[in-house]
Amino acid sequence: MAGFSSLPTAGAEEYDAIEAALMETARGRWFLAEFARRNRGDDTERLLAAIARLEATVTAEREAPELDRMRVDLVEMVKAISRTKAEIAAIQSPDHDQSRLEAASEALDAIVRTTERATSDILEAAEEVQEVAWTLREGGADPRVCDTLDHKATQIYTACSFQDLTAQRTSHIVHTLRYLEQRLTAMIEIWGADADAVAPAPEPVSLAIDLAQSDVDEMIATAAIPPIPATPRRSLVDSMLPGDDIAFVPSPPPIPAPAKPAEPDIWEGEIVALGTVFSEIDALSVQEKITRFS
Repeated sequence: MAGFSSLPTAGAEEYDAIEAALMETARGRWFLAEFARRNRGDDTERLLAAIARLEATVTAEREAPELDRMRVDLVEMVKAISRTKAEIAAIQSPDHDQSRLEAASEALDAIVRTTERATSDILEAAEEVQEVAWTLREGGADPRVCDTLDHKATQIYTACSFQDLTAQRTSHIVHTLRYLEQRLTAMIEIWGADADAVAPAPEPVSLAIDLAQSDVDEMIATAAIPPIPATPRRSLVDSMLPGDDIAFVPSPPPIPAPAKPAEPDIWEGEIVALGTVFSEIDALSVQEKITRFS
């Protein structure tokens, strides 16, 4: 097969003549069929080799950009990890006596303790109010007053139960913050002491002193309330045109109330019959009496 390439190439007419001569005999036809079968595998191998060369060429052209992109991605990952380490180290640093998460946990703890004490005091006061209501009821006091006191004490119990739920939720937040602080501390210990430099944390606020109601009252009492500027009242009126917006006009001045009729003066020492005095009142209806004397 390899020697065929060195032979001179014959023309198409001569090739057709040789093929026709071979097709005249059975052995010639067999030779042509066998030649085609054997050369079919060789053509397939040459086609596969050409595809492999083409694939190698395409892959070689894209290999360098892919490697460059991978290097860029690795550099970005390293930078992201470094920023994450710096942020976590800023939350809690070994150089600081008190981390920010710890300060937040202690502040919430102080709020929970103050809320629990306030709730306990409110419950004790409500129990005393209820006991006073029972004592008054046993002493023959007005039942409506006793029922009102008992109802108000029950409302205080209900409000305190919701306050207790708030304290429980705050406690869950405190536990979550402490768990997060432990995990961050473990991550910092894994990274070692060569973490990125962290800016100094602000001075920790001392939480040894719990919240006091007197401090809150003093803050509210000393707060300046800005005066509210007086604005003229405006009322809505119907617009003359259907497409106009709502128009505002100043409200008219209030109509003065009619003057009450002057009651007859009764001089000191003048004798007047009782029937004459109450005759005018008796002439009024029940609704007029209620309106006049209410």
